[in-house]
Amino acid sequence: MYGEFGVNSTFKEMESGFGLSSAAQLNELRKALSAGYLTGTSNVATNQPQVQGGALRVQSLEQSLKVLTSTERHYKFWQEIPKTPANSTVEEFNTLSQYGNDAGGFNFEGALPQQDDSTFTRNVALVKFLGTTRQVTHPLSLVKPAHGDIIALENRNGILWILRRMEAALFTGNSTLMAQNGATYRPEGPEFNGLQQQISANNIVDLLGNPLSEEVIEEGANQIAGAPNYGTPTHLFLSQRAMADFSKTVYAKERFMPQQTSVDSNGQVGYFIQSITTQAGVIGLRPDVFITNTPVAPTQATAGNPSNQLAAPTGPLTANYVTVTTASSGNFYKDGAGTYKYAFTYGNQYGESAANAPYSVTITDLTSTVTITDYTAVGPATLMPAANLGNAQFVSIYRSQPNGAVLYRIAKVGMTQNANNTSATFTFVDTDFIMAGTSEAYLGEMSTQVIEFRQLSPLAKMDLAIISPAYRWMILLYGTMILYAPQKWVRYINIGSSSAVNSI
Repeated sequence: MYGEFGVNSTFKEMESGFGLSSAAQLNELRKALSAGYLTGTSNVATNQPQVQGGALRVQSLEQSLKVLTSTERHYKFWQEIPKTPANSTVEEFNTLSQYGNDAGGFNFEGALPQQDDSTFTRNVALVKFLGTTRQVTHPLSLVKPAHGDIIALENRNGILWILRRMEAALFTGNSTLMAQNGATYRPEGPEFNGLQQQISANNIVDLLGNPLSEEVIEEGANQIAGAPNYGTPTHLFLSQRAMADFSKTVYAKERFMPQQTSVDSNGQVGYFIQSITTQAGVIGLRPDVFITNTPVAPTQATAGNPSNQLAAPTGPLTANYVTVTTASSGNFYKDGAGTYKYAFTYGNQYGESAANAPYSVTITDLTSTVTITDYTAVGPATLMPAANLGNAQFVSIYRSQPNGAVLYRIAKVGMTQNANNTSATFTFVDTDFIMAGTSEAYLGEMSTQVIEFRQLSPLAKMDLAIISPAYRWMILLYGTMILYAPQKWVRYINIGSSSAVNSI
């Protein structure tokens, strides 16, 4: 009834092997029913569809989107900084820096007291503009997405991208990164100045490559609280690595909270340090992922506006561009004698070029300074490629550790272009102010009398004209950070890692 492949005959003969079916036939049947591992994109190159069992397999795409980048909880400084409205693109404000001279006051009976005047200063801060453009095609808005409304999802992603750029700029923003273009007045760049630029130069504590400790935090707090600064330190923002090293210094002293008298039943030890008590008050510790070690030199250009993409410097640095001056004002005692490698990149608001080939400089006199220049007067073999003229706004300088191979960014310097943009120059003098492979931390008073973020516009969404079957919109944030009292914050530089980390 069933012929050669009858069901009854097939199973009746199973005890003798494969029944009436050959091994090849059963193998074909197995392949036809196999789900396999072929995905929907595996045959795109050959334009072949999925076949047999794979075509019937239900694709398993998990409903929860895995976020592999920063989220709201990472933007700690942005969450803490006081925010107030701005009323113009040019924000003017007055500061009171002195009630009068710190002398006199006591008089003899009947004498006229000495006249004193308060010291007021008018200051200016320019509002800066941060934004991103997002786009979703009309067909994509019609399909059923795996993770909810695609426009709402992309809108949220754009907001988080804005906040990520904002968080980093609050620490390292620099308004001087702008080419001068032959003018006597250097216009400001697109960034506002972050803490790195606004904290008083007198309030810089150099750790010389050592980890952060209670002692240096105490010293910084006392510097803020004492005369003539009269501040109240409340927050310390530092890198995750510096926070971990600081925690280890506390563990070594075998101190513990009163309620932590023993290891619990689950074998858990240690505790998360959230604050430190100093003679100037309690300071909250805020490890921030956007405070990192000095970045390494890029090997390829970062993504940016294609029309403003920057070409790498043409050729390696040579002795024509690098000058070593001995018995000068250098501080290479921080790192020590040895052979240092230097390179640089071109940058603008869209991205950064790749670094040129490094140039080696041997330092024996630790008071030496290293001057790096790029200018057409050197000769026709200038390092500025024609593709960069008019595009490059600043350079990033990279240096290795002594006798090291990895290059770390130690500075950014604005460029100077001539009136017709046919040449560009820069000069950077390296005194080993910033050590390679270190991080920074910022301690200060977080109050409206000391620091604010002035918002001309909070986060806003602005739709763009529909000129194709796609929805386009901008997400915008206008504002600037103002540090009214630069002496009420302390900047720690050259924070190193513990010996345990360095030995790994």
